[in-house]
Amino acid sequence: DLDDMSQLTQLFRKMRRHVSVWGFVFGLLLVVFCVLAIRRVSPPAQSQYRLHGGRVETGIDVHGAEHRDISSNDETARAGKEKRENQESNYRKHLTKAEYLEIVKASHHTSQDGAIRSFQRDRLAHLHKECEARTGRGGGMSWWSLPRMQRRNLLRHVLVSDKYKFLYCYTPKVACANWKKILKVLDEKAIHPNDGLLNHMKDVKFLSDYSREEIDHRLNTYYKFTFAREPMSRLVSGFVNKFHEIKDFQRRYGVEVVKRYRKNPPSHTKGDDVTFDEFVRWLLDQRPERYNEHFMPIEHLCQPCRVKYDFIGAYENLEAESNFVIRQVNASHRVAFPQPQSYYKPVNREKVTNFFQKLTESQRQKLLNVVFKADFNLFNYPLPDA
Repeated sequence: DLDDMSQLTQLFRKMRRHVSVWGFVFGLLLVVFCVLAIRRVSPPAQSQYRLHGGRVETGIDVHGAEHRDISSNDETARAGKEKRENQESNYRKHLTKAEYLEIVKASHHTSQDGAIRSFQRDRLAHLHKECEARTGRGGGMSWWSLPRMQRRNLLRHVLVSDKYKFLYCYTPKVACANWKKILKVLDEKAIHPNDGLLNHMKDVKFLSDYSREEIDHRLNTYYKFTFAREPMSRLVSGFVNKFHEIKDFQRRYGVEVVKRYRKNPPSHTKGDDVTFDEFVRWLLDQRPERYNEHFMPIEHLCQPCRVKYDFIGAYENLEAESNFVIRQVNASHRVAFPQPQSYYKPVNREKVTNFFQKLTESQRQKLLNVVFKADFNLFNYPLPDA
């Protein structure tokens, strides 16, 4: 009997050990199942869009735009910032073509495309309505019927990619240097667009390089796009960049402005201390279609009521919409819109307001209601408080 009891005791202990092991396994499987179920139910994080004064605002950081962080997920925001900083660091290296294309893959985000398309339909519909009110037609009038100077301005600002069949009308101070560099990458003149040695005006094709028949063919068949920017923000950005930072521009234009518009100008001036008031007086004494391209209204540069654009992007949502365009022309396997360089100094709303307040009421009204009135209306930007 004692032997039987001893055997039963040993058997019970073995069974208890097996039960403990299977209990642990069952508990582990239950935990895994619960985690998978929670992930499946939770919706994926997406950038939120909202329309604001003719602009799209997102949780994505934009190149030089007045930014409102819509995302409530701090962890996601920090991860995105680290990703952008890593990309910027990588861009500044001298990458091989294969290394750069690995970075390009990171731009293949399509979750925002629906929102961008929706905004674009509204933007083009608004443009068509404004053009119809201005010309009696909704756009697409012949470019050839433009006055000679306006026709020349247009043709000299439309860049051509015959390989990817698109036309891009560039506007200075609306990230045009980056787009010129992108064209060089697509034409295999450069490895990546943030190559600091690139001359972005060299080895690019302009619509003015073609015959009238070739121009018509491209305007009728190629994908056409341009980008707009809030007019006063663009004007201040151009002034600060050209008159405060570019020596050649100061010598060529700054000296003239100081001598013409300053009381008792010095006999020897470098043109590097032009005030915003002097600059605006200089502009208002000219016809807008004769302005330097950095200050000329987009109306005269890209003729949005004459050219039927397929896409008009917003500088305020530059990176997302630029990569959208790159996907539309089937070039996302080759290039991504570059991250802003570390030396880039954005012009924010406060800076624009400070400059604007230095002007007289008459100057403000002429800028808003005469010179840049069409740009405000065509691209649906609200007039700033005078």
